[in-house]
Formats: sequence, structure tokens, C-alpha cells
Amino acid sequence: MLYIGSPYQYHASGPNAFDCSGFTSFIFKQYGIDLPHSSAEQAKTGREVDGLPSHLQKGDLVFFSGRRKSSTIGHVGIFIEATDGGKSFRFIHAARGGVMVSELKEDYYANRYLGASRVLGDFMAEESPVPDGRLDTLKAQEGKVVAEAARDTLHLKPSDGRIVLFSNGTWAEIADDGSVRVPDRSAKIILDGDGRWHELGAAAQQRNTTPQRQTQAAETETGSATYHTVVKGDTLGKIAARYHTSVNALCQLNGIQPSTILHIGRRLRIR
Repeated sequence: MLYIGSPYQYHASGPNAFDCSGFTSFIFKQYGIDLPHSSAEQAKTGREVDGLPSHLQKGDLVFFSGRRKSSTIGHVGIFIEATDGGKSFRFIHAARGGVMVSELKEDYYANRYLGASRVLGDFMAEESPVPDGRLDTLKAQEGKVVAEAARDTLHLKPSDGRIVLFSNGTWAEIADDGSVRVPDRSAKIILDGDGRWHELGAAAQQRNTTPQRQTQAAETETGSATYHTVVKGDTLGKIAARYHTSVNALCQLNGIQPSTILHIGRRLRIR
């Protein structure tokens, strides 16, 4: 916010003037994170964040097309907070009028929003929604927990639900309908390097504490689910044809649209 009003200048990266990717790279550089000076290249940094604006967290990069109804990334900003009950969000960015704060619900940006990428790690709300870290208070305060924690918690795809991580090492799952599930205290959350998570019960922990994956080409099977890792040249149509499914089915499983940009290295659930 210290740079609000700083002038826009093409290919400038501060501190006196910025273009959009110059501003984001300058801000992240203050925290020791190097971002490329290109909105399209920054979209390949970190991992893609799927879902509603309420699933984003402070510091996520948000991307927009340069032209209406285009899938080509041409602008980037930094997410600040969700608004309108999670239907919109505020973000800070360098635009033609200089560094400013805008909202997704503004027609110009609503028609150009393409998605978000998370460079930072996942984190919980600044103030724990559970007094004294007691998980037994969750069920009595479901509405409050969802409202306070949804913005800063982990949400990867519709089938996962939402995981709230507390400072005392405990966790709970909040489903999209707002219901809360407190797991057995022996259960553990396994976070894979590609951003997927799954629950590992005590029995499985005794057998193997590290999830084993067998990968052939770009395909991975986890339990009864099959995943595909996007490689250069992949499109939703090509992936659907390879696995004898449809583009619509892929979109429903992964919470995406047919127009979603597929970044190399992204994992898509096939079935």
C-alpha cells in the first residue's frame, strides 16, 4: 500500500514507477522471492489455485487477459481479500492510472479474470477461529469458523473439501456445505509436493509413512483415482481422447472451465 499512486511506466520495476509484473516482482523481491518480469511467466510460478475467490489467500497472484474474452494472460495483480461474501475480491496492481486497488466485480476485470497462482505457502487465518485451539468448539461455531477461516485455508479441488490448519498442529475439514469434520487424532494429512493432500490413518501409517506413487509417462493412479500431469502440447481435448472421457467430465472433476489455461506440470483428475 506504500506505493499507491506510483506512476505506471512500461517495463519499469520500481521503486519510482512500475508496470504490472514489475510491481508484483518488486513486492515479492522485498521478501526474498524472485519472480520473472512477465505476467505470463509469473502465471507459471507456484501452483494454480482453483475455486471461488473466497478460497484465495493474501499474496496470491491474480491474472487477467489483456483483451476481453481472451485466454492470453496480459495483466497481473496481488490478491488482498475476498468481498461480497466470497463472490468478488480486492487486489492491488499497477495499471495505466498507477498503482491502485481494484475489485474483481468491476466489469473491466470481471470480463478478463483468468485465475490465480500461489507462490507463498498455505496459511491459516491471522487469528485462530478456534479459542485456545480447542477443536471441540468447532461444531458449535460452524458458521463463524467458515466465515473467518475460508479466506486463508487450503482448497485444491471440489472433491477435497477445505482443510483448516491450526497453530497447535491439529486440523479439521470444512466441507463446501459448511459441515465440520474433526478427524481421529491419529490421522495425518499428507501434503504432496504437487499440492495434493490426502488423509493417512493410523493403520496405513504403520505400514508406510510415505505415500508411494507409481508413475508411467504422465499418468498417476492414487487408490481408485487416476491423474494426468500436463505436458507440453496437452489440451483438454487431447487428454479427454487419451483417456476415453469427455472435456465436460474433466472440467467437473477438476472444477475448471473448458477455457482454463493448462500449465505444464498441473495434475488433472481423470476419473
